[in-house]
Amino acid sequence: MCAECREVSSSCKIAWRHRVDRNTPIQDTVGTLAELVAEGKIRHIGLSEAWVDTIRRAHAVHPVTALQSEYSLWTRDPEPEVLPLLRELGIGVWRVSESRERVSEFPAALPVGTTSVSS
Repeated sequence: MCAECREVSSSCKIAWRHRVDRNTPIQDTVGTLAELVAEGKIRHIGLSEAWVDTIRRAHAVHPVTALQSEYSLWTRDPEPEVLPLLRELGIGVWRVSESRERVSEFPAALPVGTTSVSS
């Protein structure tokens, strides 16, 4: 992770730590990313699929800007624990969902009695 981080170009606005590595303390990873923020190589730090304790430990080292998490009509796992913590710490959510959720491909609303969109 550390060697990869050091290769990031100065145009990087947010560096994501995808899938937290359980063999490396999150404090070490975020500490390395914080050095890159201080050097001006990245602007923000984001985490992906992290849970409450990991988010708290990471945020204690350096402010985390966003959390990327699966959150959809079918998966609402972050609601009871993660979302309140994100509000408390001022961290944004970058919502991702499984490919089965293709809601954006369908019209938001159809007139009553309509079952399809005619072209």
